[in-house]
Amino acid sequence: MALDRTDLAIEAFDAALALQPDLELDGLRTSPTVMRALEAARTRRTAAEAAAAARAARRAAAPVDAGPPPA
Repeated sequence: MALDRTDLAIEAFDAALALQPDLELDGLRTSPTVMRALEAARTRRTAAEAAAAARAARRAAAPVDAGPPPA
């Protein structure tokens, strides 16, 4: 990985996974460092998606404020 910028590689893989979620690299031709960056991006993306789903579920389960009762 150029300049040991794993953070940039993870960001790049995160963007790539947004476009192609099933992205796979050839483990025989790809360095272990690059493979770890891809897996870190995949893990981060999965965690972010789970957090977003949990927030959406909480919003959906929250009672709707209909305002004061009719007089």
